[in-house]
Amino acid sequence: MDRVPLVSVGIPTYNRLKTLVHAIKSVLMQEYEGTLEIIITDNASTDKTEEYCRTLSAKDNRIRYFRQPHNMGPLANFQTSIENAQGEFFMWLADDDWIESPNYIQCCSEALLARPDYTRVCGKIRYSNEGGVQFYAPKFDVTQDSPARRVCSYYSQVNDNGIYYGLTRTKDLQRVRFKNTVGSDWLFVAGIAFLGKILTIEDVCLARDYRPSADGFGHIGRVFKLSKFEVQHPYTSIAMSVFKDIAWESDVYSTLSLVSRYYLATKCSLIVGRHWMYPRFTDPLSTKVRSHLTEGQRQFFRRLYKHISK
Repeated sequence: MDRVPLVSVGIPTYNRLKTLVHAIKSVLMQEYEGTLEIIITDNASTDKTEEYCRTLSAKDNRIRYFRQPHNMGPLANFQTSIENAQGEFFMWLADDDWIESPNYIQCCSEALLARPDYTRVCGKIRYSNEGGVQFYAPKFDVTQDSPARRVCSYYSQVNDNGIYYGLTRTKDLQRVRFKNTVGSDWLFVAGIAFLGKILTIEDVCLARDYRPSADGFGHIGRVFKLSKFEVQHPYTSIAMSVFKDIAWESDVYSTLSLVSRYYLATKCSLIVGRHWMYPRFTDPLSTKVRSHLTEGQRQFFRRLYKHISK
């Protein structure tokens, strides 16, 4: 590389000392030509996380430890790591995940430096548990020249959203804000996609812990303190959040005209509905709504979906 930027790795944590140790070690073992800093943001853990992190940061000046005065919820804890990042590039690493490839950060940073119009680069995402490798996430590229088309492409592809843990330009991350809503990570990465292109490098790998909750969105609802409606009708809620985020809430889309914002908001919310609600009938609310439509109204919406999802 012509120049070697400082890279910040944010690890938000709460009461997961055993897996946190593994996550930190995977960063410290990176074969990176530049300097790394690890920002641990502790959401007021009640186990021995504080003792371990303070001891570690006293021995290694690459590790910076921030403890919240009380549990502020996951979004605020993630935001704290961005606010304290000093690096030109930044990535999150969940406290139960780890970087599999020792050259992961090196490869991702080289790719970003070589592509100034890209905002995020991620390696291959592998999901594992005690039973071994469960699956690899599909390759995820968003490389259209048009910002609006990139956002549409992102929403048409997103599923596990492992791309959330890619390496990103810190200045771009600081322009996107978290929202306490179901699918908040989708809204966040969509904003990143609007600011620049996204690339997956399949030569390096990041490993994620795969332990789906038995009650699915019920667990997410408790952690993020979501409403009953959001928990019971998650994909309807995501589609609504997508519309509001693009149409008027997020500053990221302020470069678009009002008409363009509303058009993009409508298109993306319908893309979410088309992929998650309409064909799979997974959302009880959407099924109930369709049962009250006439055949002519159903045909109208089918044509609308087909047109606006192109």
